[in-house]
Amino acid sequence: MDDDRCGKRFMTRNSLNDGCACYPTNMSFCSAEIQPGRLTWDFEPIQSSFDGLLVDTTKAFSNNQLPYNGRRCPNILWKGKSGDVSHCLQIIMLGEGDKDVSDCGRNFITYNSANGGCGCYPESQQTCTRSESIGESGRQTYELEVDPTWNPPADPSPPPSEVPSQERSQTPSTGPSYGPSTGPSYGPSHGPSRAPSD
Repeated sequence: MDDDRCGKRFMTRNSLNDGCACYPTNMSFCSAEIQPGRLTWDFEPIQSSFDGLLVDTTKAFSNNQLPYNGRRCPNILWKGKSGDVSHCLQIIMLGEGDKDVSDCGRNFITYNSANGGCGCYPESQQTCTRSESIGESGRQTYELEVDPTWNPPADPSPPPSEVPSQERSQTPSTGPSYGPSTGPSYGPSHGPSRAPSD
């Protein structure tokens, strides 16, 4: 961490030979690869929700109801590798690299604990009951939940109109006018007129 050539966000240790590796200073995300003996840390605080959704990893796994251990829903769409279920949720909600997640719904995700696989389901997948789910080793399937602390971003303000309004404002302007008036003035002038009067 004292080496200025190393980024301060990610680090990997090889537990088989005590090797240690750092990553470039401009690296902002880590595309996880399963490698024997490698332990990788992301020193940025873990975000628990993405785009208003979260995975409750404190719920006990079950084979009868979500979250499932060793089961997945039908119609899975695999989206590549992830480091853990939180990283999988981040990929599904925000995208990462060249992964197309536009076909992912907002109801369920599956993380493959055997190889880091990350899968989503189409919006049409509204249920994932035990009877419709499929048993497969290593699959951890979660129902996505709404983060009660999430505040959606405000809609951006529309740009100011380039076309002048044809209606008269009911409130006085706080700044100077940059164009001629098209109607009579309804109040006294507080300065000299720039054009001669008749």
